[in-house]
Parts: sequence; structure tokens; C-alpha cells
Amino acid sequence: MRVSLLAAASILLLAPRLDAQLNVQWANFRPDPTRLSIPTDLTANETEVDFAWGDVDQDGDVDIIVVRKSRWSTGGKRTNVILLNLDGVLTDVTATYGAASDVAGDQGFLTPTNDREVVLTDMDVDGWLDVVTATTISDGDPKHLSHPRVYRNLGSSSGVWAGIKHEDARMPRLLSLTGVAGAPRFCDVAAGDIDGDGAPELHFVDYDQGLPSMLLAHDYNDRLLSNDGNGFFTDVTTSRLLPSQTLSSFGLNNRIVDMNGDGRNDIVKLTALLTPYDCLVLHNEPLGFFQALGSTSSGGTTTYGMDVADLNNDGRPDLAMQMDSQDRFRLNLGNDALGRVIWGPLNLYSFAGGNDDGFGHKVRIEDVDDDGWNDVFICDYDIDIVGCNGRRLHVYHNLGGAPGSTVTMKEEAQLASGDKGPGWKGLVGLHVSDLTGTMDLAFGDFDGDGDKDFVQARCDGVFFWGNRAIVCADDLGGASPSGPALSVCGPELTKAGSVAQLELTGATPSAPVWLVAGLTQAPTPFVGGVLLPTPTLVISGLATDAAGTLTLPVPGGAGPVATVFAQAVVGGALSVSNAVVIKLGS
Repeated sequence: MRVSLLAAASILLLAPRLDAQLNVQWANFRPDPTRLSIPTDLTANETEVDFAWGDVDQDGDVDIIVVRKSRWSTGGKRTNVILLNLDGVLTDVTATYGAASDVAGDQGFLTPTNDREVVLTDMDVDGWLDVVTATTISDGDPKHLSHPRVYRNLGSSSGVWAGIKHEDARMPRLLSLTGVAGAPRFCDVAAGDIDGDGAPELHFVDYDQGLPSMLLAHDYNDRLLSNDGNGFFTDVTTSRLLPSQTLSSFGLNNRIVDMNGDGRNDIVKLTALLTPYDCLVLHNEPLGFFQALGSTSSGGTTTYGMDVADLNNDGRPDLAMQMDSQDRFRLNLGNDALGRVIWGPLNLYSFAGGNDDGFGHKVRIEDVDDDGWNDVFICDYDIDIVGCNGRRLHVYHNLGGAPGSTVTMKEEAQLASGDKGPGWKGLVGLHVSDLTGTMDLAFGDFDGDGDKDFVQARCDGVFFWGNRAIVCADDLGGASPSGPALSVCGPELTKAGSVAQLELTGATPSAPVWLVAGLTQAPTPFVGGVLLPTPTLVISGLATDAAGTLTLPVPGGAGPVATVFAQAVVGGALSVSNAVVIKLGS
């Protein structure tokens, strides 16, 4: 009979307490600088950093592409960086894998450019992620420096990744509204298939503000580029979009996503500062064209950053927004008779012990506690305003509920100490000094332990934060020669409602198993190994399966915090496993 390890140790189990409003430890992170092997301070010398992430070398790990420029809306070129995930360490491999170009004298990522954003997309549909940047404020530069840059993923040769190569011919020469062959000022790039042929198109949002002042004749407005299916692009803006749909005063963000569930990808774009001042949905109707239904306003007239994803698990993409006053999110309620998005009310985020502290920009939606509900991260760095102090990153926990209902997005906190006071803010392990001046975040299971970590670009450097949602009990050794392996892995067992998994592997098939647990350890020689737990509590009635494995749930988060030492003894050819130490309770 399969039983809980702790069911037999009932002295450790008490009724779980309810979480108080403060100190709700829903997600736990810790810094780990050993996971970064990068150039000294990627954000030095007033450098802005933006991330895209994915498995670019197809080895099963998440990698990061880093684009850089001088901070704020100013000119100032920087080199870009490839951070390849090598055995859990994000490592700068730019010189080896990112220096190729089809332009004489150009060195790919090693050539300084003024790239404001980046997207990973399989532009030539060969199964490998390519890189496209959004380049800005490069007046007077040749086309290969002033225009968005396309880097083809060269795939692998004999199982070794060949890197990426800048291929200028894939990006057309773009002309301004008056026909001038100048330099676009693009702030973001989105990729997605809009015409149904399986190849991604590119959409860029434009801005007119910034230094040096832009000549009116050089204004480009937003651009839509069609993909020929092989990763070569053509400007189709005037034939696919209304003039009003391309107008941006300060185009900040864009996404290509199906907003109304009709199977066609729409464009979501954000523009600010002057008219139009809104977050707009451009509906794909008819297929590949956007003129028929015009644009739908989200009502976010003071929005300065946004992201799009499902927040209330109804299958429809919603909006998370950074706004000039208090940040808000808005739920997608469905479609009107013409198939346009119907927006719910602008909802405020809630706070356990802080408040909204002003301007920001980058918004990221990610489920970092793996509960099936997307959470929201809002960075405080403002791309248009000089300064990196006085504000901080905000993290909003999605409290979930019934799918399709209104959700609460709450910034948890350890203490009711205000926005800048002591105690952790948003995520366990992060304090005010860890949150200030955040430019961007990249998410993924970078360390390979099964949960989602994040890399943070701040004005004072780049930092790795490891997710402690899934941890394994410390292995104390003590197994018999060729003995079975015992592990206990899962969420922190000091959290209410947590359940980890005990797993015994490499044991005799279909053999009886005795689990031995104790609150202290006293090494005692036993069947060629060392038995650690004492005083000894033995749980019997267990057996391995035909593969020689055994799995059991280990509940936590109840009763006083206790440290339990555990080991397994397997019958048949009698052997003892290694010992593990587990901390549980609340």
C-alpha cells in the first residue's frame, strides 16, 4: 500500500495555518552569480539592455540574446551579446558564434549598433530561431547600420551549432513618408504570421521624439514587412494598413497575436506622448489586411508599456499595462458583432505593503510559481526619462480563481513598510535594492532544475535569480555499494499546501521497502552502508515496482518546522539507500 511518508509520522502533522495578508511566500528566489559568465557589467557607461530568449542552439536549454544601446532616447551605439546556456551557465559566446555578416567589414553582433529591441523568430521556417532587431536614432549611417538587422541562424554542422550571421539583403531599404532614404526610429519589433502561409511577418513601431531631433521629412511611422516564406522581407505597409493605423508619436511596444479567436493574428500596438495616445488592436480582416475593421482602443491613454497574455484562464489574451499614474490590467471579455475585442474595465493592481511608485516601461507576463496563472512584472526603468533611481520593479501575484472570472493581481510583501521600506517585496528574496533601476527581465529554466528562473538587467548590472520553487533535499550519502538512490524534490516544504515527491530508483524490482525516518542523525554501519536517522521510525508495507522504483507524496506546510532525516532499506538483496535531510512544517 502506498502511503505518505509523513502520514506515519503523525507527530509532525498539525492543521495548517492560514496565510496572513503579509508575508505570503508564494514564490522564492535567490541570487546565483555562478550562473552568469558575461562581460563585466553589460549595463556600464549608461547602457540600456533588452532581452529575447529561446533555445537558439537546439540543445534543450534556454539561451538569451542581448541587444544594447545608450540609455534613454538618445543616440549611442553598443555591441550586442549572445549568452549561450552551457550546462546551466549563461556564457558570452559572441565572438565565436555572432561575428559573421554578408556586409564587408561588418562583424555582426560585434559591430556597435543602436538596437532598442529584439525578437527571436524562425523567419525562414527551417526550425531554427533567427534574430531580428529594432534599430533607432542612427541618422547618417549606411543602411546596414541604420535599419533593423536580421541575423540568420546557421543551424548545426556535424552536431555543432554554427551560430548566427547578419544578412543585410533580407531587410529592404525603407523610405520615409516623403521618400527620403534616411534612418528609421523603431522602438519595438513583433513577429508573427499574418497572412496564413506559416512564415512570420515583422511589425515595427516608430517614434518621432528623442535626441538628436528628427527632421520631419525623415518620419517613417510604423511599418509592416511581409515574408516571402524564405526570410526575405518586403514593405507592405501602405497596402495592408490604414494611414491612421501606422501613425505613432512614440511607438513603445507591439505584439502579433490572435486577439479575437478567429485564427488570424492581429497587431497590438502602444503609442504615447502625443495623439494617438493609446494601446490599440488592429484586427486582421480580411486575412493579411487590417483596413476593414479599423482599430479598437483599449482605453489605456496614459500607457507607457504593455504585454499581452491570458490572465484569467479563459483562453483570450488580456493586457497588462504600465501607466503614468497607477498601473492597470484589462481583461478581454470577448467580441462584438463584428468580431472586435470587447474590453472589461481598467483594473488596479493591489498591494500587501507598498504602492505604485510612478513611471516605468517594460512589462513581462510570466507564470513564475507554476500554478497555471500568469503573473505580471513591471520594470521601473523609463526609456524616455533620464535617471535610474527613485523607482523599482513591481511583481504582481495572480491569485487565480474560476477561469474567466475577474482576477486579483497583488504585490505581496513581507512587511507593511511602504514601497521602499525593509522586508522582501513582490518575491521572497528580493528587497528594494534588488529591484531599483530594472530595465528588462528574461525568463526560463536556465539552471535545469524544473522551475522558471529569471535574469534581470538593472542600471547597476545583470543578475541571475534562481527559483526555489522546486528544490531537492540534500544528499547525505551512506548508501550500500551499488545501493538505490533516494531523492525528495518539489516545492519548499515549509510552504502551506506544498507537496514534494519522494523517489527511490535503482532498487531490486518488486522488493519490500522500509522507509526509516528520524529527527536527528547517528551514523550506524548497516549492510555495507551507513544508517543515519535516529531515533528510528520505520514505515513498512511498501514495495518497489517492476522497474525497481518507488514514489510517494511528501506533504509540507503544516505543524512546527522540523528537520527530518530519511533513508530507505530495500529487501531482496538487502541494501540501504543514501540518506536525505528534509525541512518541513510552517
